[in-house]
Parts: sequence; structure tokens; C-alpha cells
Amino acid sequence: MKPTHHRFTFGSVSTLSTRQQIGAALVVGVAIGAIAYEHYAIQPPGGMSDFDQVWVAAHALRSSRDPYASLAATHWPFPLYYPLTAATLTLPLAFLSVSLARVLFFALGSASLAYALAKRPHRLLALLSGAFFQALILAQWTPLLTGAAVVAPLLSGAIWSAKPPIGLAVAIGTLRTRRAWILAAAGALIVVAASLLLDPRWPLNFFDAARHAPHIMAPVTILPLGPIVLLALVRWRDPDARLLVALACMPQTIAVHETLPLFLIPRTRRQTMILVLLSDGAFAVTMWLLPSLQDGREVSLAASAPLVGTCLLALCYLPCMVMLLRRPPVARSSDEAIP
Repeated sequence: MKPTHHRFTFGSVSTLSTRQQIGAALVVGVAIGAIAYEHYAIQPPGGMSDFDQVWVAAHALRSSRDPYASLAATHWPFPLYYPLTAATLTLPLAFLSVSLARVLFFALGSASLAYALAKRPHRLLALLSGAFFQALILAQWTPLLTGAAVVAPLLSGAIWSAKPPIGLAVAIGTLRTRRAWILAAAGALIVVAASLLLDPRWPLNFFDAARHAPHIMAPVTILPLGPIVLLALVRWRDPDARLLVALACMPQTIAVHETLPLFLIPRTRRQTMILVLLSDGAFAVTMWLLPSLQDGREVSLAASAPLVGTCLLALCYLPCMVMLLRRPPVARSSDEAIP
């Protein structure tokens, strides 16, 4: 009898063991951390990332100051659009310099994303996508939120509470059982309770800031392409279809990095590569479409959101919908175990 060896191919059905997933996550985390460090090292003085606003809020919590007022006192061009749950989770990084904190934050997020994607190794191609590249440039939460799909539900819920719309969309597409939903909700509630203990007034400040965020909208509302995504509901038994529709229906900043959870949908190397190329194209096109930010960044983002959103729908959401519609229908009992 010939000895058997564990083999995998970079194809449609192969998977990695947990040990191999951890190895891939460590390699990606270290490599992306080094790249992020170099990226921010060559920025001109005063360069910022989207993570910086949450770090400022966490630093204010550490000093018993109002996080929302503290950000307003800086040169950051926006109010704090994040709930205080994000700053609560970031509190350990508030003891580091902002430059080191942002690199560590994104390295951890990239490692968690790699772990989630590596179950099917072909999905690691997502690290070459425009969505991931923009997340790297901005030090965004999306890799961490997407990677949370495969960790323990209690921890997943805690992480998703930092950015509830995207977190809820990923939860809808990946949580399979009532027990998982209960644990995820418990994790989110623990973080919410901790944030309220740190600053009981933050919900009022957060909702006041959110009311003045005209650039935040749901992709499904962007005409004429947005409502077409709802056709994916004909495959509602497929968790990937629920992920696609949920993400399209959640209010969000209309940006390429917010589409990163869509890389949980492709099932083959070819599908993943197509989505990578389309994401790269979306990033290039949106950078070309965005108007000058010199006259007020918030106004420009609001004005460009419908155009950028139409680009993302055409190049990211609708191709994923086509992938789903081309699949054979799945029975409720055969929901896929691999997110």
C-alpha cells in the first residue's frame, strides 16, 4: 500500500489544513505589515490614514476625554463616523504611537483575512485586488471584518461591532446556526457595554455625526444598477447570495475597499481571478473619476458617491451576482460549511 500525502492544488475544491492556514496568515501578516510600514514611512509629514481617527478616539478614552470632541480638535477633515465600539477595541493600540499602531492594526487585519481566505487557497489572490490595495493605503477595517468570518462567533461579533453595517453583512453571509448568532450578538453586546461604561454619551455624539454624512449610502439605492443586485435573492438559500444582498443593502462609504467581503463568494480560481481584475479596474476607474479633494473632502465624496457606486456595482457586485446565478440551487440542509 502506497503512503498517502496531503496535497492541494490551487483550484476550485482544494482546501488547506488549519495549520497551513495559520502559516499563511503569519506570512501574510508579516509581509503586509512590512509593506504598510514602508508605505507610511515615505508619506510626507502629516500623512494620515483612516485608522488614525479611531486611534485619536482611543487615545482620548485612555485620557478620559470626549473622543468625538478630541477628533474635532485635530486637523482631521471629518467628524468621527465610527461608533465608540471601534475605539474601545482599539484601546490597547492607544499606548503605541499612531504610526506603529496603524501598521500593527493592518498587519493583524491582513493576517486574519489571509486565514479566512486560505481555507480555499485560490482566494488568497484577493490580496492582489484593488479592494485590498485601497484598504492598505487607508489602513481600513475591511480586512479584519472579513477575516472575522472564520473566528469564534463570540470574537467575531466583538470585531463586527466596530463597523456594524459591514460586520452585519458578513455575519448574514457566514453565520449558519442560531447558536452562532447568539454568541456573535453576545460578543457585540459586550463591546457595546464596555464602550458605554467608558463614555455613556457616545451614542448621541455618534448619531449626530452620522446625520451629517451625505457620502454614506447603500449601493442598492444607486440607480439604475443597484436594485438589480436583489435578483441574487432567487438563490437566497446560498449563504453567498445573502452576503451579496446584505452588503449591497448596508449604508457605507462608497469605496472599493468596502467590497472586500465579496471575495468570500468566488468558488474557483478563475472566478477569483476575474473578480481580482475587476476590482483592480474599479480601483483605477474610481481614482480617475473622483473629483479634486482640494475644496473639501467630504463634499467631494458625497458628490462622487453615485458615480463611484455605479462603477462598483458594474465591476464588483453584478459579476458576483452572475457567479451566484450560474450555480445550481442549493438545499437548505446543504449550506456550505466553508465561508
